[in-house]
Amino acid sequence: MHLYGKTYFRLRVSFEILLIILMSCSLFDIRMFQPLFRNDNAIITYMLMLAYFFIRNMGFSFRVGISQKMRPLWWLLAGVLLSFIPAYLFYGQHLYYSVVAYRHFLGYFAFFALLSVQPRREELKMALYAFTVIYFICTLYVSFVNPKFIVFEAKEGLEFIEEGDFVHMLRGIQFLPLAYIFALDDLRKEKIGFKNSLMAVFVFLVIFMIQNRSILFSCIVLTIFAALANKSARRRLITGSFMLVLLALAIVFMYHYIDRLVVETIDQLSDQDYNRVKAFMYFTSGENGFLSLLLGNGFISGKVNPIMENLRLDGIYHSDLGLIGFWHQFGLIPVIVIVTLCVKSISSLHEFIVRANGLNILLCALTISYFHDFGLSLWLCLFMFLYETDDQYVIAKRRRDEVRIQKIMKRYRSLSV
Repeated sequence: MHLYGKTYFRLRVSFEILLIILMSCSLFDIRMFQPLFRNDNAIITYMLMLAYFFIRNMGFSFRVGISQKMRPLWWLLAGVLLSFIPAYLFYGQHLYYSVVAYRHFLGYFAFFALLSVQPRREELKMALYAFTVIYFICTLYVSFVNPKFIVFEAKEGLEFIEEGDFVHMLRGIQFLPLAYIFALDDLRKEKIGFKNSLMAVFVFLVIFMIQNRSILFSCIVLTIFAALANKSARRRLITGSFMLVLLALAIVFMYHYIDRLVVETIDQLSDQDYNRVKAFMYFTSGENGFLSLLLGNGFISGKVNPIMENLRLDGIYHSDLGLIGFWHQFGLIPVIVIVTLCVKSISSLHEFIVRANGLNILLCALTISYFHDFGLSLWLCLFMFLYETDDQYVIAKRRRDEVRIQKIMKRYRSLSV
């Protein structure tokens, strides 16, 4: 009975994490659920979802809110809220419109919910694997069976569903590398078996099928990193062999598509009219002076000023340049918080999952935004949760400090003698 109860609890937590991930992706823009995520309705939906986690863990939630683990989130949100000032000074956006325009930042409170629930690594892994399977099935269904199953154009004329050579790209691709990182971690810890190898290959092929170059490049680097991060030569050999087999299969069967992606990337980067080149030139121009460089320019509602729509019509999107676009809108403080956490996470004292996630965010930091909607914010919150709950780091740091103290005591004793 005890075993059954424990299994039920783990499955329930995994299901809850899976549900919050699916909700953060607006349920892949499935048409029947869209009224839940339109404009002000999105605020109500997200607040109800987060309130559920708060109420279910109320006693623990109050302690979490004032804990040191929440400090990075408070700094990040403080920087974001300060961007209300330039939004008002430069564009006349009052508080109400700023609150509505910034509604997706409610996603950062998912970090608070995660700390309250305290899911284990295994429960997160189960949720992410289940998400990958659901994402794969929905992608195939939308691409080849019933495209009208989802809403292709979301509000404000933005296309959230993109079409590649193989399939349409739905919301939620940012969670696929996290599932791949868990799969790589299993390969590092255990012998390569059919189950672990199959899951790693499956997640990688789903990512390749989507053909997002930034995430695909990041996953290739993460595979190499997984091989090099092993202290055991035998483990390095196992993970390295898997990496070589995976890349060989990709090159043999998908050479045409890889070659096209490389050529397209080189051509775009050398083109001055390429949207990311134009965006970089615009975001670094400092058009509103020093205050905009420090606090950003704010996230401007289309009901207040048409500047965001005008930029989109010119092919300039803040989400295309990741942290640079984020800095242009919300200032330096949130960017410093995010980069600091990522750099600190790569320390060898941290577990592989934390280091790989920090590396993944840095690799995609200039090409993908993890900030402009609820699902992208949740991905960053998952990283922050893994970082703040890394028991391996606490133990390793304690051992390192004990060794340092012992060395100091030995020196002191030798000098006193």
